[in-house]
Amino acid sequence: MKNLSWLLMVALLSGCARMEIQAPGPEGRAAWKQRQHTLQAQDDWRLGGRISVIAGEDGWHASLYWRQRSGTFQVRIIAPLGQGTVELQGDGSRVRLRSTRHPRPLEAASAEQLLRRVMGWEVPVGGMRMWVRGLALPNTPYRLSIDHQGRPLQIVQSGWTIRYLRYRRIGGVDLPTRIRMQNRRLKVKLVISKWN
Repeated sequence: MKNLSWLLMVALLSGCARMEIQAPGPEGRAAWKQRQHTLQAQDDWRLGGRISVIAGEDGWHASLYWRQRSGTFQVRIIAPLGQGTVELQGDGSRVRLRSTRHPRPLEAASAEQLLRRVMGWEVPVGGMRMWVRGLALPNTPYRLSIDHQGRPLQIVQSGWTIRYLRYRRIGGVDLPTRIRMQNRRLKVKLVISKWN
């Protein structure tokens, strides 16, 4: 029985150490909890906008359309001037990629694997599903700073730093419209013009 109590205490302490939240006061923390609850309950959404990816001296930009329905997603990336279209569809266990450069669909366990193989860079599609809404990935350690309204200013998670530069109120909740994400190798900028 003592061993079980000890294990439970260690599990609780390690769970508490998984997140670090910098808030301007108790009202900010309360607003963050309410915001998390509201956004996590909304698992059916769409966004449209622009994405740019910079890797060292190389850069790339495109239009971005994302459709999320519960556990399934569809992401379409359309490069300008006829440079091609990439479409990802996934359900949590398999992801399929179609592109103008690869007429036969490719499949892998993750979108990141497919993008690395086809485009040479690894944008964190799995993390972005949460980050674009201003949420941290569940069950993964993170550091978070929020404003007095409970909106994230920055999330540091899984080797990425995600900064939220602008929000717009949509359907009673503030959603990000300008996001910058960066790790050691990539810089990703998102400008979201449409939320549904």
